Amino acid sequence: MKKDKQDTKNWRQKLATLALFATPIILLAYYFNDHPYKAEIARRTVSLSQYSREQRLNFITAARALDGAVIEPGQTFSFNAKVGPRTGSRGFVPAGSYLGGSRVSSEGGGICLISSCLYQAALLSGLKVKERAAHTTCVRSVAPGLDATVWYGKADLKLVNAYKQPVQIRCDSEVPGVLAISFYGTDAMKSQAKSLQLRRRELAFDGRNLLVEVYLEGDNHNLNKQNSLISRDSYRLP
Repeated sequence: MKKDKQDTKNWRQKLATLALFATPIILLAYYFNDHPYKAEIARRTVSLSQYSREQRLNFITAARALDGAVIEPGQTFSFNAKVGPRTGSRGFVPAGSYLGGSRVSSEGGGICLISSCLYQAALLSGLKVKERAAHTTCVRSVAPGLDATVWYGKADLKLVNAYKQPVQIRCDSEVPGVLAISFYGTDAMKSQAKSLQLRRRELAFDGRNLLVEVYLEGDNHNLNKQNSLISRDSYRLP
């Protein structure tokens, strides 16, 4: 009887030891073979050094709200729904922003830089854009045609995941003073989107207005053709 108990104890110890060593191996195998967000599809970065303390605080608050967000296949992602109202209770502070072409101070001011960065990363990742609005005036922070203004309840950035697998948004500041916004997915997604590039074309300039076209060039299964016209926007010059 004592021998049976000792054998059972020894067997349990062996199982525990096996589980201790096997678990990390299983987790690593999952990450490298089945993890849905192991590959960075595309990334856009922005330097924060030229912005005010209040604007940087709004950038970080918005980025924290976006970080880790998952967009399921066929799902529409809304920037405004994810970030929420730009209020003090949500961590936003008054800062410089553009409203109707004028420079004003508003809660959450400046986060159009974040939505613009997300917009560009989404295009380069092969996502589809369901809704996007350009500024009415050229802004210093983003090249005309590559901007995406957001105003809660009025202007939104909406993206659609056209892939058959989910994608994840990640925001990080591994480099001091630099914020990066990326989309993560599978190796197959990365391979499909690796050739995508954005090209701007300034069509008209009359001293007061600027007309800009943006094309997404490259080969991706989500595009009907290799060179797709993404937007045509008119801006008033400051």
